[in-house]
Parts: sequence; C-alpha cells; structure tokens
Amino acid sequence: SGYGFSYEVNGKYKNDWNANYPGVFAAAKAQYPFADEGLKATQDLEKKELKDTTAKFLPKNMYLSEATGHVFDSKRPTKSLYWDGQEKIIDGGQKWYSPLKTKDGVYTFNVETAPAGINEMSLCLTEQVEIKGVAYDDFIKRRVFP
Repeated sequence: SGYGFSYEVNGKYKNDWNANYPGVFAAAKAQYPFADEGLKATQDLEKKELKDTTAKFLPKNMYLSEATGHVFDSKRPTKSLYWDGQEKIIDGGQKWYSPLKTKDGVYTFNVETAPAGINEMSLCLTEQVEIKGVAYDDFIKRRVFP
C-alpha cells in the first residue's frame, strides 16, 4: 500500500451500420475502492490522445507530500487540510495511489466512458489491483530509553 499504479484505457467506437455516424469517447471516469484523505474515489481520467474514432485515457497526474506521503491532485494543494504550505510536493506521475493504511487484498475498480456515437454507447471496464504489504508492517513500536 502507499504505492501508485497506472493503466490506460483505449476506447474505439465503430459503427458498422453507417460510417457517416462516427463517434468518439470524449471523457472517462474511474471509480476506485479507495482514495487518500482529501481525494474523491471517483475521478475523471485525462484524455491523452484522440485519433479518428480512438481515444486514450490515463489517470490524471498526482502529487505527493515528500514528508507525510499524502496524495494531492494539484501541485499546490492550497485548499487541502493535509498540506501545511511548507512541505515539499513531488510529482507522482499519472497514477492512482492507495492510502498507506490500505489492507492487503485484491481491489476492483471500474472505468466508464461518456456515451459516444448515434447509439450513445459507453465503454465499461472492470479491473483489479492487488495490494501486498503495508508501509507500517516494517515498524516496531517499542520504548527507547536514552
């Protein structure tokens, strides 16, 4: 847990009935089973590429606090309760991050595109990510006497 995972969605709309009615998936959303504090579990994906009837989507860019590990969706998260304005923020790339306290297991997430074409078709995908190990597993709580 505490690590990010990336993926891409490539959606292609094709209408065999009438080529005069092309369509393209203009937007996509992901519904995750977990989100770091201050983030919503439902996120818009970023459109990376648009060619003819094919659209490519990726998770939007995330940023991490170097000290606390909190995840933000902005390089300057001034509205967040979890950023003191002093901590260094590092680029986390186009990934979705599991919170540090996420328990081991297989988690399912869903992606759905906005409707496209004359028939208003959506692409609905279900994927899984497996989390093994928690950042806190390696810590041992004990008293230290000087």
